[in-house]
Amino acid sequence: MRSRKLKPAAVAETPSAANAGAWPKAAAREMFAYPHDEIARLAYSFWEQRGYQHGNAVEDWLRAERQVLNGARM
Repeated sequence: MRSRKLKPAAVAETPSAANAGAWPKAAAREMFAYPHDEIARLAYSFWEQRGYQHGNAVEDWLRAERQVLNGARM
């Protein structure tokens, strides 16, 4: 019985462990980067606007995150 030779699978269009080197690092970083610093600065500004009152850090972070991520899609 003859064994069939399998054709290699097509290379995926997105980065993976197998072909990550093919993508420019800057483009991959930009596509998948989470804007932590921008969100942190905005959340801090919300805290400043409230007169540095404690107790709303999570709400400030979520508000800033929502604003930054929604703005990035526009």
